[in-house]
Amino acid sequence: MLKVVVTAGGTSESIDGVRRITNCSTGTLSSMIAERFVDYGLRTGKDLKLYYIHTDNCKMPSIKHGMEMLKFINATSTYEVKDTVEKLLTEEKIDLFVHCMAVSDFSMHCYLSMEELAGHIMEMNLQSQPTSKEDIIKHFQDLVPQEQKKISSKDDICMFMKRTPKIINMIKKISPETFLIGFKLLSGGSFEDLLASARIQILENDSDFVLANDTKNIGNGKHEAVLIDRHGDILGSFETKDHIAAGLVKMLVKKGVI
Repeated sequence: MLKVVVTAGGTSESIDGVRRITNCSTGTLSSMIAERFVDYGLRTGKDLKLYYIHTDNCKMPSIKHGMEMLKFINATSTYEVKDTVEKLLTEEKIDLFVHCMAVSDFSMHCYLSMEELAGHIMEMNLQSQPTSKEDIIKHFQDLVPQEQKKISSKDDICMFMKRTPKIINMIKKISPETFLIGFKLLSGGSFEDLLASARIQILENDSDFVLANDTKNIGNGKHEAVLIDRHGDILGSFETKDHIAAGLVKMLVKKGVI
């Protein structure tokens, strides 16, 4: 059986009991990629199982036949995605992992009102020993997170965010034999910047393919992207989401991955 994972949507991180921070990823491209895999399974008679790890309110695959090939797994926050990916890679032999999800780089740690922030700074300034930059950083890193209740709207606040785990960096470490496709998104960079960023991702995460794109080339039915292999060579270029989804599956067949 060919086991495939496709991640979809943008993670959402809780700020307080009613507010969350997220990104603009809709999961549309992921849903189209999943649809193409199911179509490939139906056309070839391939015994295929596709795990669709998705966030709340993201686009879901729309298919009439082959639903038995799909298993939907909801994971909304970065840490939920992390736990889901670790469990899946540990318990199943995953052949191919398409990591299209836009994972938050930061999650909420704690917050201070501006008055509280000023009080902390004044307290440090009143200490008998000089306060170093490292002391200040550690002081605020060590703040205890508040209970997840609604933040009052009466005060301006300063939010402290902490870095989240890099999901893509875990995949090959847990399952070295899994073929990994990463996605790299820039905003307003040059084509050379895009290729360089994709090649760095390959080196850092041991990706086999990277789909590189830029927000300036996405919109109004257009989605320009290039597919790069682990050697940094361009395998193909695309103009729309459907073109990407179809071209990705076609290239995986051509390379003998599926």
